[in-house]
Amino acid sequence: AARVPRLLLRHRRTGIELDIVESGRDPEAPAKDDLVRAWLALSPEVPVFARHLRAWVREHRAELPRDEGYPNSFLLLVSGFWFLSARLGLSRSSRETGLPEPSACTSVSPLPSAAEMLKGWLALLASCPSGPLMLDMRGTLDRPPAGCLFAIVEPVSGRIACSLRPEQAQHLAELARVTLRSDSGREAKLA
Repeated sequence: AARVPRLLLRHRRTGIELDIVESGRDPEAPAKDDLVRAWLALSPEVPVFARHLRAWVREHRAELPRDEGYPNSFLLLVSGFWFLSARLGLSRSSRETGLPEPSACTSVSPLPSAAEMLKGWLALLASCPSGPLMLDMRGTLDRPPAGCLFAIVEPVSGRIACSLRPEQAQHLAELARVTLRSDSGREAKLA
């Protein structure tokens, strides 16, 4: 996978983290930004879900090292959008761009809370070792590469950007299971 230099900044007072990439190093950065903005605009609950998902990723960043092949925060966010589309039916993605198709937006009424969406996404990750899981918002691929249990297609380029071997998929699934069964519960942390 191509490595693009990043700068991570955290605002002291709010704790908000910025992940900055020089757009000249990643020619697809504007299209990726458009993708994220389009998904966030689908419903007021989607940005809240995305913040909770990103917080979970930050919490487990040390346990999911990118240099060992685990998905970065953008790819895990893409997996969250895939969950919203494929499992909740929030929208269908364009086969060309991965962007949500406005004409295909369904009115999931009522849309689950962000906490419920996060639990659903974690349950998706937790189920990974039970069989191959290909997260492709374009819907062009249906199985991960041979020897892998979990793969994410980067929707802007259409290439497989992350594929996990069985032991890596098991590790990711176990982190999700631990979160789901934690005594404090995700809802308490998110409330």
